[in-house]
Amino acid sequence: MTSAGVLGPVEAAAPPHPGGMVTFDQFLATGPALPQTAERLTRETKATLRLGERIFAMSTPEDGSARVKAGKGEQAELPAAAPRTYSAAFRVGRHGWVEVSLATVAAGELNDLLTEA
Repeated sequence: MTSAGVLGPVEAAAPPHPGGMVTFDQFLATGPALPQTAERLTRETKATLRLGERIFAMSTPEDGSARVKAGKGEQAELPAAAPRTYSAAFRVGRHGWVEVSLATVAAGELNDLLTEA
């Protein structure tokens, strides 16, 4: 199954294995599945997930990671619990954003983070 994303068609990929590995397409497919969420392209290649005008997640196909808005508590707890998967996001980390490695995050964890963001 294919859906149209802002960067072109998004293939419905097989679910990742339980230990992690979420693709960029799977990251993008999660956003529109959330109520009132839209995907929008910024800076020509950065896909953002938004609730209204509020950005709560962003990534590019080349990144291998996604930045997700988190609470200050989560921003400290996540990297402490799983430093290979989470870190404070460059430039926006001071505002509560977390960098999430798509290669090591479990799909359910990423979905939970996006839902809470």
